[in-house]
Amino acid sequence: MFDVDLRRDRFIKVWRVTSGSVEATAAVIRRPHGFSAAVHCALPDGGIRTWRWPGQQGSLLTDREAVLSIFGIDRDFTSLPGTHVRIDFPQGSSHADQVVILMEYGLLDLAPGAEAPDDLELEEDCRFWGRPEAPGW
Repeated sequence: MFDVDLRRDRFIKVWRVTSGSVEATAAVIRRPHGFSAAVHCALPDGGIRTWRWPGQQGSLLTDREAVLSIFGIDRDFTSLPGTHVRIDFPQGSSHADQVVILMEYGLLDLAPGAEAPDDLELEEDCRFWGRPEAPGW
């Protein structure tokens, strides 16, 4: 969906809105040489629409363009009806941190190929930080 490899890329922010008619996910991602921002939307008729913010210097965004995309996504997503999730990833979060956060919100599918780090030990009945209502529980 977002072509993210957590070995080199880091999520900055992720938004998801779900309602009876639409499911939309957006992300701003730090890449090795810039940023990217994209929205992925599953439409009521079964169609899928994905679009990316174009940068002035090509496909990657500058710092300023990334901030503008964050404001735009935030404004647009908060205006949609439905259940909202917004994740602000801590600056400097590691691969393991990002995987755990995505797992907590049931969004690990945003980073295909991402797996829980080998050194991460979860109890079989773990309820991420007391959130039994998290998706998948």
